[in-house]
Amino acid sequence: MILSNKAILSVLYELFPESPYLLRAGFEPTGDSYVVKPIYSREGANVTIVRDGRTIAETGGEYSDAPHVYQDFHALPSFDGRHPVIGSWIVNGYACGMGLREDDGLITRNTSRFVPHVFRKSAFAKPLEMNSKLRPDRREDSTAPEDDPLWDGWLDRFPGTGRRHGE
Repeated sequence: MILSNKAILSVLYELFPESPYLLRAGFEPTGDSYVVKPIYSREGANVTIVRDGRTIAETGGEYSDAPHVYQDFHALPSFDGRHPVIGSWIVNGYACGMGLREDDGLITRNTSRFVPHVFRKSAFAKPLEMNSKLRPDRREDSTAPEDDPLWDGWLDRFPGTGRRHGE
């Protein structure tokens, strides 16, 4: 159950306290600036941000009675008043997706703007479900993009020329 909730933040910090990719996290505040997150919440529900001992942002939701985890506060960058957060997915050790969620406030939630991204084997590949048939003449040992079962020749054009790669 720990992998499906925010208690994993505390466990990860205990395992890798020197990691530059993790904020300090635990089950009680460690300073005057922190974020309080219910361990079972989703998409910014019931999150409180405290800076220098004062609450500067908070959201409502249905998780207020749940246990909480405390994470050091690190302000998100602001681009034209928007605060982006990157969510990434790794499957079997490979980066496979990323989502950019941004909000006008400091807490991103389910109403925040969201832009999904997919990582493909090559720049010419369509998602598997769109182009899943193997070409009958495909060579198994080939490294040519056109022999990749996910390759889409239409995407393999030089911008503005209409020519295919290699022509």
